[in-house]
Amino acid sequence: MGRKNTLRVGALTSTVGAILQFSATTFSQLIVGRVINGVGNGFNSSTCGVYQAESCRGVRRGKLSVIVVLHNVIFYCFASWLTLACSYSGNGAQWRLPLALQLVPCMFLVGLLPLLPESPRWLLNHDRVEEAQEALRRYLGKDLSADDPMVQDELKSIMGAIQIERRSKISFKEVILCRDRSGHLKRLLLGCGGQFMQQFGGINALNYYFPIILTKNLGLSTLLARILTGANATSYMISSGLAFWMIERFGRRSLIMSGLALQCLAYVMVALSVGLLNTAPFQWGAVAITFLFFYYAAFGWYVPLRSLFSVSQDTDLPQHMGYGSVGISGRSGTAVPSPLPTLLRANLIETEFPRYADSRCCRRHCDELALRLRVHAIHPHRD
Repeated sequence: MGRKNTLRVGALTSTVGAILQFSATTFSQLIVGRVINGVGNGFNSSTCGVYQAESCRGVRRGKLSVIVVLHNVIFYCFASWLTLACSYSGNGAQWRLPLALQLVPCMFLVGLLPLLPESPRWLLNHDRVEEAQEALRRYLGKDLSADDPMVQDELKSIMGAIQIERRSKISFKEVILCRDRSGHLKRLLLGCGGQFMQQFGGINALNYYFPIILTKNLGLSTLLARILTGANATSYMISSGLAFWMIERFGRRSLIMSGLALQCLAYVMVALSVGLLNTAPFQWGAVAITFLFFYYAAFGWYVPLRSLFSVSQDTDLPQHMGYGSVGISGRSGTAVPSPLPTLLRANLIETEFPRYADSRCCRRHCDELALRLRVHAIHPHRD
């Protein structure tokens, strides 16, 4: 299909899912829309990294990776403040508007893709040399001809790498069964493990349940909790932007290790603070909130580096194999903190699906899933 067509399919699939979600009149329609939307996001998440890496020069890849992740954080910040704004609505717009806004990036993606060339590496893999040469000419700069030495050198470099891949004939099955002599499995697991643990460490649980943690565990008011959530997202965005300048100065490994160490420290302090909350609620609550902010700040300069570092471990593998495996492992970690329970708790059942509101089993399931399983995994639950 190619990188561009895969992104188109992902965007269109996400569009269908988003439409089903914000127009939902039954609980079943909402679930189906959520699943379809997730499939589309999976297409895009696994393809964007490949497309970017194959379409930019190596010297720019580090900062471009930071910019890509920074866009995610910027929109997370926007979503946090949008949640606060929509909370003042007493009707279905409280949840329909945020879900409908998923259509905006999908439309931008489909509309802007025709302006970009296809991946030169994918074109050469399919023996479309002239199209790859034209794509390289456009990617490498303005006013370049197809015969420019810079274009020709890059073309020969990619073709040489592809020929080496074809001669080596390293399949994914051989890597998994350790039948290759280069120990690719160890490096693949290192890269995928970093992606998986980045999600499994609880960042999305905090993203989705940050206001619930502040209200249920730290005793803050709903309004103050939502304001602090937006402020935290803003500091998260700023710290992620700092990685743009730090990535080439300090290196990938040092920033990842320091970020992980500081996140661990923040989690320990939050757990201790919540455990001692009964002794001095205001003081220990302030300490817990401070270190939750600290966790996001440390995570901010770590998150842009994990995908770049992960794929750098698999340089001898075909790029689609390395990036695809890393993308799948990263997305699989997001299954832990599914946002659906919070969505159900946000007056969705009571306001839009009243016949489910009388089901104590459904309500208890949502509360336990959101508060006990997810929050308890982060720090001790406080009744």
